[in-house]
Amino acid sequence: SQSGSACIYCLTPESPSLSSRGVCQKYISPGCERLYGYTAEEIVADPKLWSSRVHPDDFHTVVRPALHTLLDRGEDVRSEYRFYRKDGSLRWFAETLTGRYDPSHNLWSVTIVAVDITERKQAELALQQSEYLFRSVLKTMPLIAVIVDRRGDITLVNDCLLEQTGWKREEILHRNWFSTFIPPEIRESLYDTFFRLAPETGQFPARYENEILARTGERRLIAWNNTALRDRADQIVGFASIGEDITDRRRAEEALRRQAEQERLILEITRKGRELESRVFLKHG
Repeated sequence: SQSGSACIYCLTPESPSLSSRGVCQKYISPGCERLYGYTAEEIVADPKLWSSRVHPDDFHTVVRPALHTLLDRGEDVRSEYRFYRKDGSLRWFAETLTGRYDPSHNLWSVTIVAVDITERKQAELALQQSEYLFRSVLKTMPLIAVIVDRRGDITLVNDCLLEQTGWKREEILHRNWFSTFIPPEIRESLYDTFFRLAPETGQFPARYENEILARTGERRLIAWNNTALRDRADQIVGFASIGEDITDRRRAEEALRRQAEQERLILEITRKGRELESRVFLKHG
């Protein structure tokens, strides 16, 4: 769950150091104990307490620059950082810093609103790790793999696809998949299936076969397994597709079919020839 704390820090010329954010703490709401684990009285009594509990990496790269942005530019700032609570647990917080100005436009106080975003941050990090592993698998698997965004632009291709089509990765990343790889006669209908109808209906072919164009213009027949990529609102934002090149297999199947058909015709001709011979023999016998 999320808990919040509103804090007002008043800037004073006598406190230029950023060791305690460079401000004089005039008010800290009671909610800070739910957030930080420390009471308002504890934080006020020790000006260095708060900054000492911020993760060292975040204090120098996030918290300090955020305050500088507010002081130097007069811009409201939002930042995210890690904080060690009194019980030792490490939590993620999001802060919004808003300046208040006097009639001469001098900054005289800062309101800081902080909320606990640990659960969201953990979910985001888990998702990033999952996506990293997914992309790693796609890149190294012996099947064709491609990821496209909501416009059909390529965001990932694996080595197998590059080997099959003759392209280099830097040549096709961010190019449109359909205009680059899909034959002209099926390009529009395939695009409509995945990027016009699917976002509206949520329906798309999980398995599909279509030809793709190699760099030389050669056509390869691919059997695809398609997965929709969705945002937090469950809207389709792209597709990840894994494909097997079945060109040679389909050609072999077609050759076997033609051979079987030829054998059937030969047998049929032979049978009819024998029937004709039998009728001639009976007639003249």
